[in-house]
Amino acid sequence: MKRINVILISLLIITSIVHAQNEVDALRYSRYVNVGTARSVGLGGAIGALGADFSSLSVNPAGIALYRGSEITVSPSLYWDNTISDFLGNSYEESKYNFNLGNFGFISTYDLNRETGWISTSFGIGYNRRANFNRSILMSGVNQDNSLLDNFTDVANSNPNNLNLFYEQLAYDVYLLPFDTATNEYWNDLQNAGYGQHQRRTLNSVGSIGEYTFSFGANYNHRLYLGATFGIQRVRFEQDIIHNEQDLDNTMVFFDKFIFRENLSTRGTGYTLKIGAIARPVDILRIGFSYHLPVFYIINDRFTTEMEGFYDPEEDIEPRIAYSPLGDYDYKLKTPASFVGSLALTLGNFGLISMDYERTNYSKAKLNSSEYDFFDENSTIKDLYKAVNNFRVGGEFRMGAAYLRGGYAFSQSPYVSSEPNTNANMNIFSAGFGMRSRFMFVDFGYSLSNIEEVYYMYIPQMVNGSKNKSSVNNMIVTVGYKF
Repeated sequence: MKRINVILISLLIITSIVHAQNEVDALRYSRYVNVGTARSVGLGGAIGALGADFSSLSVNPAGIALYRGSEITVSPSLYWDNTISDFLGNSYEESKYNFNLGNFGFISTYDLNRETGWISTSFGIGYNRRANFNRSILMSGVNQDNSLLDNFTDVANSNPNNLNLFYEQLAYDVYLLPFDTATNEYWNDLQNAGYGQHQRRTLNSVGSIGEYTFSFGANYNHRLYLGATFGIQRVRFEQDIIHNEQDLDNTMVFFDKFIFRENLSTRGTGYTLKIGAIARPVDILRIGFSYHLPVFYIINDRFTTEMEGFYDPEEDIEPRIAYSPLGDYDYKLKTPASFVGSLALTLGNFGLISMDYERTNYSKAKLNSSEYDFFDENSTIKDLYKAVNNFRVGGEFRMGAAYLRGGYAFSQSPYVSSEPNTNANMNIFSAGFGMRSRFMFVDFGYSLSNIEEVYYMYIPQMVNGSKNKSSVNNMIVTVGYKF
């Protein structure tokens, strides 16, 4: 029976506790922070009732029906994450930069030449970035109480005749997890030495979720707008984790240091359908509703680990290294469905105010495979995650051909109240401006996301958590041509 072996980290976020491992995947590939166009970013993502912006095809497909003409857009983006960790009284700061494509799209509108009834239809095809996984984190400190080897020792003694080939077996192979035939138990040198080793872990991840959209919409009497989007989502995620423990003060007998490495490479494709409507009962008011069906992913994980052991020179033991086999796993993921309700007030030529409310129940995510039933993992998903309420609000002020924008978004933590990260909410502040003419437009958007989470290198019953504060910056420019 195959078992998916993945590492502890989330998507725009880091998870808090090591449980059955694949609920981590379920959250990572279900949680989005939309990028899309610069206008959408500047408005805090509150685009659901506005429409006539390519980002709306991934939020409320009815937005495509508000186009009056055809359009081509492209949106290059510069993304950087800055994370400060606080672990065992030590603070470290790491950053990672990423240049990417936030959006490209083509809209074609067909005017039906009618004064009433069905006025026009529109078709759109393109791409919106939904999540960015680029992040680098460093945690380091002197641990006086425990070691990752203690975690390995406990797991090994729970099933001494069946060591995990990716973890405990490697420690045994490099002499860090010897077996005592007298007690019939595994042990490690750090337990006897009294700890005090320097402990360091680095996490580096790259990747994204992008949605290729195929959308259709229709305008009825300039009062009702309907639309649907068929989305193909592509996942790419790669993560390297290096865990290092070393006797810098040379106080431990036999042991000098060990290095444990993990590498996860994920590729996946998912399919979804979104439907939406926007009503305009009076000229200044737009009310939008959309429903996002689950994304049905087919995912492949490739996972490896390795371990190196180093010993005091007087022991006359050469450093040893051991490698795991290649873990190559295929499985399926169904993400939770989402509902988005939107409201916008258009204030003539002065500007607008827009608001979105989104509800998603992350406990509804589900993993499955023809070779493994994922019963424990899916039970953990139900116990660990909850339904969340997310809010987005944005405003736009017009000065002739120039536009000023600002926005705020609140993304609620998906963890239940008993989890350490239950209050790890994300706050996103944004601003932007644009210039528009009859045939061309250029928009600039900037967003700053803040989140504080607790990360555990191994089970929290043993190790102190690292408090990680992340600031995610995204600058994006959209250039568009209307025809």
